[in-house]
Amino acid sequence: MAGVGNVSGGGQYSLKEAYQYMESKVVKGTVGANNFKFGDNAKNHLKNVENISTKKGVSGGHNMDEFYNALKNQDVDVEDLIISKKSHSSIEGIYEIEYKIPRKDMAGNIAEPVSYKNIKEPKTIYDPAMISDDKIYQWGKEAMQKGTINGRLVEGTASNGLKFRGYLNDTGEITNFFQILD
Repeated sequence: MAGVGNVSGGGQYSLKEAYQYMESKVVKGTVGANNFKFGDNAKNHLKNVENISTKKGVSGGHNMDEFYNALKNQDVDVEDLIISKKSHSSIEGIYEIEYKIPRKDMAGNIAEPVSYKNIKEPKTIYDPAMISDDKIYQWGKEAMQKGTINGRLVEGTASNGLKFRGYLNDTGEITNFFQILD
């Protein structure tokens, strides 16, 4: 598609045509035998922390050790950052963490007086002492292949009952995925 143009009307295509084009690129509500390719960063995202911000919190780092190390590097007591920790109902080693991040000043230092930003989306983590990085990755790939597609979102369940959420890019490749609690 050459270009949509702007919404006010100077473009080559109408907003309806642009929407129909985008809708044709993503299958909605598809369930079952997907044949996704996985991006080069999918496994890295699951294990390693990629970024920390007061707006979105910890990106990546679903490995519990990596997540807690990222919080330790915030120069405050980790226990002060954890709001709650909930265990998965049937799978040991899977947790959902509600947490907060200290606000930073323009130089990237903790702002004085110290205040915190509660992170909107809880973090789901796995304990690598109980579930290996390779095992969680395999479960996630299985769940994605059996998942339901809704726009760029894919949600599926591995054979052990663990649910995962993943995201598609423009080419239909899974960029990242992570485990979720019910």
